[in-house]
Amino acid sequence: MNSYFLGFIGVSLQLILILSIKSYLHLEREKPNLKDQFIWTIVGLIGTLFLFFLLKVFLPIDENKSSLYNAIFFILGVTPLLEEFLYRRVILQHFLNLKEQSFSIKELLALIWMSISLIIPPTFLGQYTLKHILYTFVAFLLPFCYFSFKKSERKKPFINCLSNLIFLISQDVLFVLGHGSSASMSLFFTGFLYGFLYLESKTIIPSLIAHYFYNFLIFIYS
Repeated sequence: MNSYFLGFIGVSLQLILILSIKSYLHLEREKPNLKDQFIWTIVGLIGTLFLFFLLKVFLPIDENKSSLYNAIFFILGVTPLLEEFLYRRVILQHFLNLKEQSFSIKELLALIWMSISLIIPPTFLGQYTLKHILYTFVAFLLPFCYFSFKKSERKKPFINCLSNLIFLISQDVLFVLGHGSSASMSLFFTGFLYGFLYLESKTIIPSLIAHYFYNFLIFIYS
């Protein structure tokens, strides 16, 4: 079965499972500033172009050998939208809003369920190995470490930056793992860029446009 189709099915099921506990997730309606949204969209496009040529020189870029239909429907169509909504709009926003919460078993159980939700579909579809499963659990537990130094945040402003970095790396690792056996090192850099754009703009629009732009460059390059 086509790997792009399996990826589409997998991310769709992951979203459904995670949103089944939406009432326990710390998600808010996006209220982006249009000026900031425009600025970070431009930054995202420039950053994506720079990153593409940098990766092209130093890292092998996965060539897209799929049919035109697969490229249009999956690579340049619905899959990036689902991925940005899952990894940035849901997972990263939940991580960032954990800073306003106190330690509780409920928060831990929510993270565990989110990790299970990301593991079950690709494992069932044969895209996850034991290594993927273990790394997913670790990536979801990393944000929970924030509670260990939360009390020091007001006294040490750099703690806030450190926590944001942890959240960005965590969602980035999950983004890479979400590509299963087709994951490559280049995804780590693009995933971090998308997460940073969301962190600064508070909306998925800049990261979504950057994601589509990168996929388009890959498609043209291939």
